[in-house]
Amino acid sequence: MVRAVPESSCVDWRKPGAGVMVSAQKVYSNLNGQSLDMPKRQGGYLLPADGEIQMSELYISAKGPLTLYLMGAGYDSGGKIRSCQRAVSFVPESGKNYDAVLTEHGRNCLIQVDELDAVGDFESVPLQNAGLCNVLDNF
Repeated sequence: MVRAVPESSCVDWRKPGAGVMVSAQKVYSNLNGQSLDMPKRQGGYLLPADGEIQMSELYISAKGPLTLYLMGAGYDSGGKIRSCQRAVSFVPESGKNYDAVLTEHGRNCLIQVDELDAVGDFESVPLQNAGLCNVLDNF
């Protein structure tokens, strides 16, 4: 599941506009598969072993940073199910297209954000680790 917090460099689910962007479990998001006719990444994507990939194209605000939060589906670790979780932020610029790839590999959550040009060539965007806006939200 990928959630986002607009106009924030930290995680706060109470902020207006915060919520699910895309999810492998369709019950969480009705935005899966939404298209805005963005340029397609040259070279495509490396598909997961099961061949499933969830994609969605969404408008994001360029009024400030955007925080992306990946919560993995989980993996079996000694009979216990554990999941990876990671949050990063970046500052989008007006009029630009961004491609975010978020994947889970066991306990590792990998997040990459690229800026796409009109023909789908891409350049990596620097990301900052993002924590909770209010540490008491963890309790």
